[in-house]
Amino acid sequence: MFLSPKSKINILILALAIGVSVIIPAPQALANHADISAIELVELTNAERALSNVPTLTVNETLVRSAEAKAQDLLERDYFNHDTPDGKTPWTFFTDAGYSYTWAGENLAIDFVTAAPIQRAWMASPTHAANILNPHYREIGIAVVEGDFNGKHTAVVVQHFGAQNVQGVQVKSEKISLIERLRVFFASLRVRADRL
Repeated sequence: MFLSPKSKINILILALAIGVSVIIPAPQALANHADISAIELVELTNAERALSNVPTLTVNETLVRSAEAKAQDLLERDYFNHDTPDGKTPWTFFTDAGYSYTWAGENLAIDFVTAAPIQRAWMASPTHAANILNPHYREIGIAVVEGDFNGKHTAVVVQHFGAQNVQGVQVKSEKISLIERLRVFFASLRVRADRL
């Protein structure tokens, strides 16, 4: 996808105005197949949260489905924005998937080929980083969907965050298993190495 500098500025202004985050990288050729791992993005996100002493996130399949629906919609209707061309907000994708939330957030990325540059771009953006480090979020769902966008093959990444609306039940933070701690530790080492 090629966007003029003016289009990129307009998208950024719109994203800031509505309080959601969009990342569009510098122009680059996208390989025929992106090697973006949703699992790696979850690990990198949790590593950033651990470095900031924020509780790590648990993958929620309903959020994965809402992110997948949003990614498919972006590609099918050739738009790259948090609101759909007919005015549907990102939060509609959450509720349509069956996720009742008290807190919700969305990050988008397009035209990347691996996970680490997406995470670096998101962390370099104040609004994306705010979503990633938001202590109110407890769960995450990520979709990576490849397809044609405005006549060009690309990959779209949708990251959905949430905290479920559970009436009368206090959400307890569960103890992190040793395996999860090791995953977060090694992911944080990758993040630190990428910063060098």
